[in-house]
Amino acid sequence: MRDYIPISTLNDFIFCPYSIYLHNVYMESDETMYHAAPQTQGRVAHETVEI
Repeated sequence: MRDYIPISTLNDFIFCPYSIYLHNVYMESDETMYHAAPQTQGRVAHETVEI
């Protein structure tokens, strides 16, 4: 079996490598616990763009 690195993980690494750790530790928790304000704002901005 091959292990793949999700593209979202690469994006997190570019944005903030520490966020990869936070995503894995708080995976089942509320995103507001580990998302910084710019991440939340980016997600809201892209909701209107994504189909």
